[in-house]
Amino acid sequence: MSAHLHALHAFRLPLQIPLVVGGQTLTERSGLFITLDDGHGARGVGEVAPLPGFHRATTADCLALLRTHRTSLHNLSLPPLALHSAQGEGETSACPPKPTGRRGDLLPFFPLPPLHFGLCMALLNLRAARRGVTPAQLLDSAPLDFLPLNGLVMGPPDGWAAEVARCVDEGCRLVKVKVGRTDPRVEADALLALPAALRDEVDFIVDGNRAWTLEQAAAFLARLAPLSPRYAEELLTDPTDLPELQARSGVAMALDETLAEPERYADLIRTWPSHLVLKLDTVPGSLATGLELAATARRRGQTAIISSAFNTVVGWSFLVQLGAALHAPHAGLDTQRCFAPALSGTPDGFCAGGIDVARSRVDDLDRLAPYLTEVPL
Repeated sequence: MSAHLHALHAFRLPLQIPLVVGGQTLTERSGLFITLDDGHGARGVGEVAPLPGFHRATTADCLALLRTHRTSLHNLSLPPLALHSAQGEGETSACPPKPTGRRGDLLPFFPLPPLHFGLCMALLNLRAARRGVTPAQLLDSAPLDFLPLNGLVMGPPDGWAAEVARCVDEGCRLVKVKVGRTDPRVEADALLALPAALRDEVDFIVDGNRAWTLEQAAAFLARLAPLSPRYAEELLTDPTDLPELQARSGVAMALDETLAEPERYADLIRTWPSHLVLKLDTVPGSLATGLELAATARRRGQTAIISSAFNTVVGWSFLVQLGAALHAPHAGLDTQRCFAPALSGTPDGFCAGGIDVARSRVDDLDRLAPYLTEVPL
């Protein structure tokens, strides 16, 4: 199957909950939507949405690369994808699959993961549309119908009790708390001070986004021991110390940002014994690399969790499809509440602490039309 560019739109969507990322406060989510066409009426949409302060690439970088290689958009093809890796037992390739340079592949866009992923998304959506199935069904013969959700708590510590209560009310039994924004002792004490009724209802994940030194994180987890967190995600400024932190604390560690630097941290990724959090638009090789990592994690008995960098409902819906295909035990996709209801997933797409995979499906730009501007190449 080959595809060509049908339309390119820029989007700017207001946020009803501002995001603090990389020291800046964002009040809107912006990026590009790429619509591909197979020439026979089937179309697929992909989202290119670098998050300022998080992704290295910017939307301007992605648009510039699209313009440089506009002729490549006349004949694109999806690289081979599989949920079952050919890697040896217990090992994974830390580096992304090498581009082939064949006619129609995505080689020119490989250097910018958000753009590469957006094109892969559009191509997979297009292939699914041609076959009359969902992307999840295309990738797996029996994907999940219901994808469990971990709640997300990301405000200051004095609001954590209310946020955890919201997650419990929505049926979540696992909650991720963003830490690393103030003194580790203050944050640990805030978690320990949560009402017992809330603490008894949920398990916790703590995500530090590389905020702390080894000693700070070790002290935080020692103080937090009564809460027995399910796992901790990227607490350390230097991820090579994560194995030491796991050994000291007895708490499983999860890789997230580290996966975006496969050349620098190849040995760590290749031998990693714990969990993986996959934000596929940060990982070189994007979709193919993510599926490779997830397949290896499954063989090891680890969890590979699909997560979102606050994607719009279009990108979020696609990530739900991937989580369903991967049979993920939970998904880091409690991000749609940052958008107004009219711009987010429909209420009937959420139920009892998770996502109804079929009802959450969005494969067009209709509801976002007022916020789109067509971009010429």
